[in-house]
Order: sequence, then structure tokens, then C-alpha cells
Amino acid sequence: GAVAGVSVFAYDVTEQVRARQQREAERQQLHHLFMEAPAPIVILDGPELVYQLVNPAYQRIFPGRELAGKPLLVALPELGGADIPVILQRVYETGETYVAQELPLMLARHAGGPLEDVYSTFTYQARRTAQGTIDGVLVFAHEVTDQVQARRVVEESGQQARTLAAELAA
Repeated sequence: GAVAGVSVFAYDVTEQVRARQQREAERQQLHHLFMEAPAPIVILDGPELVYQLVNPAYQRIFPGRELAGKPLLVALPELGGADIPVILQRVYETGETYVAQELPLMLARHAGGPLEDVYSTFTYQARRTAQGTIDGVLVFAHEVTDQVQARRVVEESGQQARTLAAELAA
């Protein structure tokens, strides 16, 4: 019953710790990049498309509306009849990236506020786990409402000028 010695088993885990620290640093850098990006970016999590990350540029589109932690259609119920939820679900299911140029939407910037015509260019990409399984959707947006409206004014002015020129010629 006397102690004859002590056995010690030690494993050098330095590389695993360094790798974990590097992954965490990269994750923090990516998070910082998303949060500081001038373009609206969100991450929608799971098949319910829950707002997991909402960067400030995206939140500025909807001041006063709580998005983080809510499913897309709970946070933005006015999208219920739009194509957006269907398209996002398709990206989630197929993994195929979707790009929309100058997509017209009717959105309320404030909860309960009036619906407004908003035009945005979107890129929807599947988010994948390390094993390649789709677990969310990345949304990159750029509101182009001002550009679309300005182009329409220029086009209308051009049409009016052509009409006037035709009348003068006649």
C-alpha cells in the first residue's frame, strides 16, 4: 500500500492553443470588418432566417426597429407578400448565390411606419459550416433609391425634351 512513485502524462498542446487563438483572432477581424463596412450586411441564421448579425449600415435602413434575434418575417412583416423570403429560402436550400439589381421593395423604415418605395441591389450567399453544410444566408445590400429616382427624373426630362423638339419641328 506504499506509494512507489507518481506517473505523469503530459501532452504538448501549444499548437492547438495557437491555432484556436488564430481562429478567434480571424473571427474577431471578420466581425469587425462586417460591423465597420459602409455597405449594409446581415447574417440570417438557420432555416427560419433569424437575424444573427446586423451591421450598423443595415440597421440605419430601419432606425428604431429591433432586428437582431428575430426571424426575417417577424422583424419585417411587410416582406410577407414579397419575393425576398422565397429567394432567401431558395439560397438557403440550394446554396446558389442570388444577385438582384435595383430590386424594388415596399418597406417601412420605422415599426408601424408608412411603406416606402425602396430600391436596393442585393447579393444573397449561403453561409456554410466547416463541413460544408448550409446554416444561414449572408446578405450584402446597397440601397440605390436615390440613384433610381435621379435616373427617372433624367429620363423623364429627356422624354419631355424629345416631345418638345418634335412639337417644335412639326
